[in-house]
Amino acid sequence: MSKLIVGCGYLGQKVAERWVAEGEKVFATTRSVDRAQELSRQGLIPILMDLTQPELLPALPEVSSLLVALGYDRRSSYPRKALFIDGMRRLLEILPPSAEKLILISSTGVYGNHDGQWIDESTPCMPKREAGQVLLSAEDLLRSHPFGSKTLILRLAGIYGPGRIPQANDLRHGRPLKGSPHHMLNLIHVDDAATAIVLAEKIGPFPGLFVLSDGCPVFRQDFYGYLAELLNSPPPVFGEHGGGGTPEAGRDAEHKRVNNSRIVRALGLNFRYPGYREGLRAIVAAEADGQESAPLEV
Repeated sequence: MSKLIVGCGYLGQKVAERWVAEGEKVFATTRSVDRAQELSRQGLIPILMDLTQPELLPALPEVSSLLVALGYDRRSSYPRKALFIDGMRRLLEILPPSAEKLILISSTGVYGNHDGQWIDESTPCMPKREAGQVLLSAEDLLRSHPFGSKTLILRLAGIYGPGRIPQANDLRHGRPLKGSPHHMLNLIHVDDAATAIVLAEKIGPFPGLFVLSDGCPVFRQDFYGYLAELLNSPPPVFGEHGGGGTPEAGRDAEHKRVNNSRIVRALGLNFRYPGYREGLRAIVAAEADGQESAPLEV
């Protein structure tokens, strides 16, 4: 039966492309008329929907599986809670009776800071940031709902890929980078994330919980040092908020290593980009060859 992607952004679109290539009918929600037209040109069936506007919620089509991959727009006027918690509650109220599976995209940010230690699905969640707290509450809301028995939660590490390498332009121009050079980055290439989601939807398990990363955590200084080599840019320089002088806040203060062994075993994953070096080389090479219209950073 058909698929529905609620929040068809950077990751959702990659999943949609794979489902369309497999001959699936794919519906995708968006808040923008212009974006709806773009999705239609890509072979998707757009649905205008804004989970922060309950009076405008449409009836959802009959589908067998849903991917909920909501992204928060920092430029928006509504709080995170309005989208991830209130929005989740509203989505659960309008789920089509035909739905058999739901995959929720969450984040390893729900674990908070673990001082560089390895974490996995069994690690206690101790989020200090609002983003992690809100996502954990959304997870709990979904688990407590009757549909929780049909849900797979994927806690993703930082997604990178074509058009999404944070601070790449700062690096190119020799500007100081945010974050501690001595803290770990946990990453997953968007193509590998999409492949994992498509595979997970086919074989489960439902219900379930996985963390999803490439399993190759890297110090921030090494990640940007290697990117600088590829770009023939100056070596990375980190600003005072990341260089060790001033206490960090937000995501940059979270220091941990993500163990991906459970999802690799369960789904038989074979990553196309098993580490940041392979991923960065492919992105930079594609940009140099003009294969990607998007810049390194958007």
